[in-house]
Amino acid sequence: MSRHRALVVDDDPDIADLVVMVLEGLEMDVSVATTGEEALALARERQPDLVTLDLTLPDVDGTEICAQLRRFTDAYIVMITGRDAETDRLIGLEVGADEYLAKPFSPRELRARAAALLRRPGAGRSLTERVQRSWEARLIGACERRAAAAADLSITVSEVDRRRLAAMGVRDRVEVVENSIDTERLRPLP
Repeated sequence: MSRHRALVVDDDPDIADLVVMVLEGLEMDVSVATTGEEALALARERQPDLVTLDLTLPDVDGTEICAQLRRFTDAYIVMITGRDAETDRLIGLEVGADEYLAKPFSPRELRARAAALLRRPGAGRSLTERVQRSWEARLIGACERRAAAAADLSITVSEVDRRRLAAMGVRDRVEVVENSIDTERLRPLP
């Protein structure tokens, strides 16, 4: 399995260096961004499995960056910020963060939280691979239900699914089910 990728987004070089050291200790390949725009570009390019995100960036608020990241990636997002009020934590989690650590934070706690996130199923797989596995599971489940009823099965991609895939950047159904299942016509299992 390839190494997990991380993106550290913080404009404070001391904090960024500490977070990099912690994540490299988990044998992750780490990139660093100091602005929101740089973070979005690197996230698109590197497709990280984990993003640590400061909320007070020089160009864009971190909550906006989190919301934008959620539009094209399902990487785990850990907010690490000086904002420690309950409302800030709730807003961070509502816009898409998976974890929220207030500064000053414990490097050991960051390590434990990052490791826990990366143990979850799906960590380290690309978005396309995760979507493909999700589609396969849905299609196989539908086949098994229909096979039990001994009925003919015809499955096509609904408009809702097309829009969801388009929002995730998947332009063609072939990207999702590449070499796995023919979604145009499935027959019950023998």
